[in-house]
Amino acid sequence: MKKLLLFFFLLALIVIAFLFLRGNRPNGSPATISEQPTENKVDAAQLYAEFMQDEAAANEKYLNKITEILGVVSTVTKGPSGTNIILRTNDPDHGIHCRMEEKPGQTIRKYEVGQSIRLKCLCSGYIQEVELVQCVEK
Repeated sequence: MKKLLLFFFLLALIVIAFLFLRGNRPNGSPATISEQPTENKVDAAQLYAEFMQDEAAANEKYLNKITEILGVVSTVTKGPSGTNIILRTNDPDHGIHCRMEEKPGQTIRKYEVGQSIRLKCLCSGYIQEVELVQCVEK
């Protein structure tokens, strides 16, 4: 009886350790954006236009979904929160704001204004600009 109780106790510890090490990933989904399947593919101008025409419909289509975006870099800033890239749209005053995913010890590639890039990001909606987070280069 004691052996059976010890067996179930150890089994429970193993399951708890597995769940803890796996991290907070719902339904066993991959940990990083690059490992998750792309739900939308769009260029920067089209994404911005969709949010300007009908924000509710664009939220339905893109919000909290993995989006692959193609665009031209208009601004690159590096700060304490990481690298931020603004992609050009057809509106000279607004762009697509992309926050790059950065891991400790990771070398971040230099991005140049005018460079065409393809990113895979999580769309977090429209807040003065279309916001994409956890971006990785595709």
